[in-house]
Amino acid sequence: MAEELSNVNLADESPKKKMNPWVIVAIIGVILVCCCLAVFVTLALLGPAVGTVFSNIIEELGTPIP
Repeated sequence: MAEELSNVNLADESPKKKMNPWVIVAIIGVILVCCCLAVFVTLALLGPAVGTVFSNIIEELGTPIP
């Protein structure tokens, strides 16, 4: 019985294939592009709201009196 188990374990081991470096570079590139697009879309959507906040702060400060 133990001999059969050891034969099965040896049969299951297959040589591991290494990933092509170009595939890794492509995956990292796609992730970077997606992150940049996400930041761009977020800034485009939140830009007017952030601008309004800063405009309100500047209006409330008023002009300083010398």
